[in-house]
Amino acid sequence: MLSIVSVGQIRSVTECLGAAGLTIKLRKCCFGRQHLLYLGHKISAGLLAIPEHRVTALANFVKPITAGSYPALLIVPVHSLLLPP
Repeated sequence: MLSIVSVGQIRSVTECLGAAGLTIKLRKCCFGRQHLLYLGHKISAGLLAIPEHRVTALANFVKPITAGSYPALLIVPVHSLLLPP
């Protein structure tokens, strides 16, 4: 669903970005969106949520039965083991 975004609002945002020395790529812009997905999160009206399909996947996750199936779940970056908590 699209909401109404005025040209004045778009101009205001681009002026603020320009004043900060930032630029945008118009080919990557979408104006008037109700929500967007960014880095696996749903952002809308100042709210941040996990998309429903991810919540469902976690709720339906099959717990490991044998000890041999645990290593696949315990993927930890090596550098995190070297740093103190």
